[in-house]
Amino acid sequence: MAKLLEVRNLILHYADPQGEVRAVDGISFDLEEPGSALGIVGESGCGKSSTANALMRHLPGNTARFEGEVSLSGELVSAFDAQRFHREVKWKRMALVPQGAMNSLNPVMRIGNQIIEPYLVSGQRTRADLRRKAEALLEQVGLPTSVYSLYPHELSGGMKQRVMIAAALIYDPSLLIMDEPTSALDVSVQAQIMNLLKDLVAEGLSIIFITHDIALASDICNQLAVVYAGQLVEIGTAEQVLHAPAHPYARKLLASIPRLQDGAMPEFIPGTPPDLRVLPAGCRFQSRCDQAWDLCLQQPPPPLPIQEGQTARCWLHDPQAIGPGETM
Repeated sequence: MAKLLEVRNLILHYADPQGEVRAVDGISFDLEEPGSALGIVGESGCGKSSTANALMRHLPGNTARFEGEVSLSGELVSAFDAQRFHREVKWKRMALVPQGAMNSLNPVMRIGNQIIEPYLVSGQRTRADLRRKAEALLEQVGLPTSVYSLYPHELSGGMKQRVMIAAALIYDPSLLIMDEPTSALDVSVQAQIMNLLKDLVAEGLSIIFITHDIALASDICNQLAVVYAGQLVEIGTAEQVLHAPAHPYARKLLASIPRLQDGAMPEFIPGTPPDLRVLPAGCRFQSRCDQAWDLCLQQPPPPLPIQEGQTARCWLHDPQAIGPGETM
């Protein structure tokens, strides 16, 4: 099957007076098509949102290093210059609903005008034609067409989030990146948004779902990527990562989830993530891992194969490494 998205060694570092911040530090993954969903999960500050920004080329002024290969449907779009990328890829083939997107609606513009604004600027279609398309998108995300004429203050939080999804789909992209799309919503509205995303995936849209909640990601994603300290430490199918997590960090994330049919209390992950400006020489999870040993402190582990479709950055899965004779 042809791959929709191929990412190889994606790097995004930020300049800082105290040292370069390695927010995204060599991330690689693939996304199949059509209608596949990849969940990128991890704690706050691990590089999830920076990965989305790197894919979309939303680069801040203090960007110190940006590189890597990104291919869409077999085309190396990372080789495009900035103008061509903006003209042919951004929003047209790959769109982003950023974290807190519903708060970015212009309070003095009607919803419909904000949805069709990108097309109005380009002058490619008539306003009447664009209105019909916007109203169809509003219906697709479960909103009445009357929302087209409303102002943002007349909508609830869940309705605003649906509007932002509709706006991201105005160019019919094949890939939608969702960054914490339910973090500011109550549980009932969160469920509605998740059901909407499931419907979009069923219709053939591919999604990258970024969240700190691995349980939430498992509700929609067929593939999970666990990110820690700027690196992808484990990736596999949802079933592999949920039922047989290979990296100690992934196991601790799953152990922190409350379970309805289990009397065991959720566990917390001790310690804090490392400073992305001063990273340890070996495994980046070493100081919080109860299975770390000498090699973990000395050398960073590469992605190691666990089973078909699953890899993990952990020396415990290297058959050539000496077993953990000493623990930290």
